[in-house]
Amino acid sequence: MKKSIKIIALCLTVAAFALLFTGCDYLDQMRANHAILSEDRETISFRGETYRKLPTHESIYVSSSYGYEYDNISVTDADVPVLLSETQRYSSEYDKAKDIFSINIWVAADNGSFTTEYISSSDNMLYYCNEKDYDKYVKALSSNELNCAGIEFEVVEADGWYYTLEVLSEDFTKEIFEHLSNPENMSENVYEELFIRNEYCDTLQSGIYKCDENALVAAYLNNITIARDSESKAYLVDYTTEKAVELSDKASKELKDEHFYGSWSDTAYDTEYVGVIGSADGPTMMFVD
Repeated sequence: MKKSIKIIALCLTVAAFALLFTGCDYLDQMRANHAILSEDRETISFRGETYRKLPTHESIYVSSSYGYEYDNISVTDADVPVLLSETQRYSSEYDKAKDIFSINIWVAADNGSFTTEYISSSDNMLYYCNEKDYDKYVKALSSNELNCAGIEFEVVEADGWYYTLEVLSEDFTKEIFEHLSNPENMSENVYEELFIRNEYCDTLQSGIYKCDENALVAAYLNNITIARDSESKAYLVDYTTEKAVELSDKASKELKDEHFYGSWSDTAYDTEYVGVIGSADGPTMMFVD
């Protein structure tokens, strides 16, 4: 009997220690994912780094993201304790690739009923970059020189996925902008040949942007994409006019498979996040146009 009591006591002790350490690990995880917004909303403190609020601008590029390291960052006011950080946080996204936060400040509005309606607009979207990148962002925003073309595509890693914007070469950019400035170069016959009579055709996974040389500031080119046929020949496509034009061999060779299918790390296939990629809703762009 005494032996049984000792065994039971030992089991209870082990269970208590396991629960204690599990609780500590979870608290440490919450603390590591807790970002603090200053009272004046000018800075964010996160993992020993300071993030400064950027000037309001309509074209800051922030990638869509999903995964443990991406959507579990809780941005709260300074008076919110760690244990409440996941329930009393702002609507926000952390772009790991650019090391930048976007925060949506929801505003209560009177909708004439007994319920409160919360609204949001671009004026309430705040962006915070790492302070060491601040001057670079401000320079890009003030010059507003969207003189490059960039292709957005998905990057899948072990801890989640995100979209990134890759700037194209000067020659490729020039070729794209030349055709867009001269739509008469594009043809309905080429479009029809590409999408109706062609047995195989790929299009960009996401789309094309006008951007600065560092892809910090960007504007989405609506209904414009690049298609690639079975011979890896590339075409610039305008869905609105249903016209297309063949691109140069040099441009075709610059295109990468990840522009069409995304980039997958070797460890990505072993994670639970792979299943999310094929969701019906698709990614949500954190982009103000």
